[in-house]
Amino acid sequence: PLHCPMVLSSFAASSSGKYILVSSKTHREDVYLVKWRGKSHLHCSWERKRDLEKMDPSSNTNTARGKLKRYVQSQEVQYGKNWKLVLEEERRVSSVPTKKEEN
Repeated sequence: PLHCPMVLSSFAASSSGKYILVSSKTHREDVYLVKWRGKSHLHCSWERKRDLEKMDPSSNTNTARGKLKRYVQSQEVQYGKNWKLVLEEERRVSSVPTKKEEN
């Protein structure tokens, strides 16, 4: 997520040109917050779907691919086929301050 302070500081600290910040309103890459097995919640990290799939080539349902598939299915059941748009709209609406909050 481009608004994450850690991501922004990584881009700012990188003078080697290793990172290229590209902001696009039409193309967004799916990222997932991963709680690593055997690690505390302090070690959670944002990972791209394709990177998780590269780490886990098997098709077993108890692996990363299976867990991602079940997560997407649960979101579709809860919010419908356009669940990403629904959640994005909820985030957008909740980030707009109300009149009470402004005063």
